[in-house]
Amino acid sequence: MNLAGSSRRTGGKTVINNSRHQRSSRITRVSEASPLLRSLVLLGGCLLLLFADVTDASAKIAANKLASNRIASNKIAANRLAVDSLSADGITIDQLAANDLLTTEDGRQVLEYLLSCALPEEVTLVADFDGVHYEFPGGIGLAPRWIHRPLTPRERRWISACMIARVNLYASPVAISLRGPHPALTVDQAEGAFYTVEEAAFYGDIFDDPIVWVAARGEGQALGEFGQLDDRDCAEEDFGTPGLTMCGFTYAGDAADFTPAAPSPYACEIREAPDPDDDDTDSDLFFDYLQYGKCFDQAGAVECSAKRYKEVITVYVHP
Repeated sequence: MNLAGSSRRTGGKTVINNSRHQRSSRITRVSEASPLLRSLVLLGGCLLLLFADVTDASAKIAANKLASNRIASNKIAANRLAVDSLSADGITIDQLAANDLLTTEDGRQVLEYLLSCALPEEVTLVADFDGVHYEFPGGIGLAPRWIHRPLTPRERRWISACMIARVNLYASPVAISLRGPHPALTVDQAEGAFYTVEEAAFYGDIFDDPIVWVAARGEGQALGEFGQLDDRDCAEEDFGTPGLTMCGFTYAGDAADFTPAAPSPYACEIREAPDPDDDDTDSDLFFDYLQYGKCFDQAGAVECSAKRYKEVITVYVHP
């Protein structure tokens, strides 16, 4: 079994907490975590596991066990890292820039996710801190140049969308398919056929002050709870706190108009099916899914002055 998207202590032991309903499911690549839910937004860290039956490295099937409160509490440290390069030699993390994240378990888990979202699978950065050796493998590759220079605003938003998409309310592992208009988010035929339920669009800027994290409900989630959506509630509105989701994100309403017979406001301007080779042939039929772009932080804001985000990740789950 290969590990990606998680820090590892050399010679150490990883303990996995793996249950919400004490049930199993077919998971191709999944993130596992440690601490249980302490509040609506206090969740465990994650490991991104690549099982032996995964052969296509371009398939961006990620996991969702990140704690939103851990992102918030480590925002200043993450900001400090964002305005610097990750590594002078391409191997060792710049400890001056990353020191505040390396000092605590929560900080290291946030760093795990940041580097898993930013760097490709073939890259692993290391750090020695307080006598312990840590490895931080890449995973998705949304901002590979961060190794050698600070993040650009666009890269910050791509990493933010990835981090937000991987927050989950529960302590059970669920594999999710991350899709969007970025070369690192290529979807292959097997992934497209297996993950067919559109959960939500996620976007924002976790490096901003205050943090901006937004969820717009997808078509599958709008239909109700079924399949793996049962373990994914961060795109559902918290009726006890209107305007926020169950994970504390800004709730932008529906990403698109899912009831055209009775038109309703929606949050995203673009909802389209990608054509990887741009030839409109039948060989692309398995890419017959929709992904979002140019999303706002509130439904019906297309004609308003609300901020628009082009760096949007659409999450799909297995039915």
